[in-house]
Amino acid sequence: MINGETRLAGIIAKPIKHSLSPYIHNTSFQLLNVNGVYVSFETEAVNLREALSMIKIWEMYGVNISMPYKRAVIPYLDSLSEEAELTQAVNTVVLSDGKLIGHNTDGIGFVSFLEAESIDYHRKEVVILGAGGAAQAIVTQLALQKVSAIHVFKRNNETFSTIVAQMKQLSQHLGVAISVYDFDDINALNYLLEKNVILVNTTNVGMGAQATSSPLSPQAKLRAEHTVIDIIYYPLVTPLMRQARNMGCQTFNGLGMLVHQAAVSFELWTGKAMPVNEIYKRLLVTLSGEEENDN
Repeated sequence: MINGETRLAGIIAKPIKHSLSPYIHNTSFQLLNVNGVYVSFETEAVNLREALSMIKIWEMYGVNISMPYKRAVIPYLDSLSEEAELTQAVNTVVLSDGKLIGHNTDGIGFVSFLEAESIDYHRKEVVILGAGGAAQAIVTQLALQKVSAIHVFKRNNETFSTIVAQMKQLSQHLGVAISVYDFDDINALNYLLEKNVILVNTTNVGMGAQATSSPLSPQAKLRAEHTVIDIIYYPLVTPLMRQARNMGCQTFNGLGMLVHQAAVSFELWTGKAMPVNEIYKRLLVTLSGEEENDN
């Protein structure tokens, strides 16, 4: 029940109407009897500073930050968590003692999902397809967790050399081997697939306009011992997942990561643990229904 003591949380992005975050957080507030409400703020870039200032003025819990503002918010924050500092990207802002603290929960959420699913990653090498914001957060958190090695496959375009330099710096800072390859280097990929690796797709190939495509070449030599994770959560089963299942691989979509990264934000704001399993079940029902309506 919204009343005079209800605290606000929300998400700042553009566009934002597609977001599942209001459903996730408002359901969590209700299940835990927390007097909070979570709303979407579709914000123009020129209004970003003013939008963030309202967190202090209204004494909000904080906000999530989504595209295209994960880097743009940083100059307007008072400090950053270690993960946000390393990735130079923020997806959660917390009001703490009158200060705006920037966090990045994407990587932490990914690792929490791995642990919840009992996926052994500590002694594994991890192959990452893509090098965008989500990939960098995942790479950073896996490096902090000291996995054996991380291999990033990225399109050889104008940002390739920048990503190579960033990953080299991160590798040296955290003491974990991180390599960057041309996305189309099938020989390098198949060499790595000779090992018992975890393969993670962070590209958008498999959703939206590319919903019928897989980011992985048909020449890729997947084997049954590989674990394949596609961080896309709609559709629930992507072409990559079907490709991997045909080879006997264990597969996961991105719904678990979505819920676990949201849970980290929720706990930073409220000090309470999100009911992850219940939220996951409800989202699964919702998304399954949407898929049926689309077909």
